[in-house]
Formats: sequence, structure tokens, C-alpha cells
Amino acid sequence: MMNYETARKHPVYSEIPVQTLDALYDYIDNHAPVGGFLLAVLCNDLFSATAAGTGEDNAALPSLVTFIRAEAPLCWGSSQRVTNWLMFKPV
Repeated sequence: MMNYETARKHPVYSEIPVQTLDALYDYIDNHAPVGGFLLAVLCNDLFSATAAGTGEDNAALPSLVTFIRAEAPLCWGSSQRVTNWLMFKPV
């Protein structure tokens, strides 16, 4: 996975709000829970994501989805897959 500093400078990923990218890296690296917007995105629930997101989050949704698909393919897709990811704690 691309490191955080590189992602912040990436022409597409730099559009993701800092707090959202921080939470996403914590989720990917540490299996930490995320807020409603990011949880909905990871569960592939567009309607809930756009309802929960701020204007800034919603504007960055295409960049966020691109990042997740490219950099975190194993930890998104359905609520069950996200639940399983959160239950697994890396050693």
C-alpha cells in the first residue's frame, strides 16, 4: 500500500480530506473503527455515504473510491467484509 505521505501528494488522492485519509489509514493498518461516512463507503453503500458525508467528503468521493479500490482491496465491499476486517486484530 502507498504510504501516507505519498498519498497526500498524489494528484487524485490529495483531494481526500486529511481527517478522512487519516481514519482510512488507521482502519487499514490497525483495523480501527471508522465514522458513518467512511463506514458507508467501505460497505459500498452510496446513499448512506452521501447522507453522512460533509460537502468536502462528498466532493472527494470519487478520489476516495479510487484510493480504496487500488490501495485497500481486501477490506471493503460489504458490511460483512468490513465487520470481519474490524474483528481481525493484527499482531
